[in-house]
Amino acid sequence: MENSKRNISDSTMLIDNKIFKKYDLINYGRYEDDSAGSVILLVSSELIIDDKKLYLVSEWQEFPGGKEIKSNNPEEFLNIFSTFKFTEK
Repeated sequence: MENSKRNISDSTMLIDNKIFKKYDLINYGRYEDDSAGSVILLVSSELIIDDKKLYLVSEWQEFPGGKEIKSNNPEEFLNIFSTFKFTEK
């Protein structure tokens, strides 16, 4: 992620006291030349689990599988994700 050409997020979200970077992207040809359209990635700050550095990533696509879904809404995705609670071992 540090070596990505796009490593600066568009904004951040605080979800259960954890910072998530929000990237607003456009995917032009993920599904055999069909577009996923607008894409939102939410990427957690670095997590240490069992001595491993990990990131939690969640993705929303405007056209998942290159198909239109009438009830697919980015605001609902963000609202639902913002209610997540994280627990420690």
